[in-house]
Amino acid sequence: MDFLSDVYLYNFEGIRNNAYEYRFISKGEKDITKVVTVRPLTNRPSVYNIGFGNLEIGPDGKETVNDLSTDNNLDHKMVLNTAFACMLHFLKQEPKSQVVLFGNTDYKHLYYKKRIAAYLEQLEKGLRVIGYRRTTK
Repeated sequence: MDFLSDVYLYNFEGIRNNAYEYRFISKGEKDITKVVTVRPLTNRPSVYNIGFGNLEIGPDGKETVNDLSTDNNLDHKMVLNTAFACMLHFLKQEPKSQVVLFGNTDYKHLYYKKRIAAYLEQLEKGLRVIGYRRTTK
């Protein structure tokens, strides 16, 4: 998959609370730690949700992942490619699983859909890709 040549180096951090966790640094104006989690859906344990965002550390030292942060290095494509690479690593570990990806905003959902469409031919060589039409209330 050619697009995987344009990714950040990521680390598999391990499994925490049933979620596979990955971290990488987005390089640019400032270094931003990104966290990717692949977590089972509670009602369908063989189906996992992939999520990612910026690592933030509160005044109490507690780590949280902010998936609504707008703080970035204008490297959306490379960040998403890295999240895809983490997903593929997960699927090698759990080959009978399914992974879903939804944007938590309409803009992100459309962006993910466009990126998947751009890579669809490559992705379908090793994965079964199923589309979903997001409905708005």
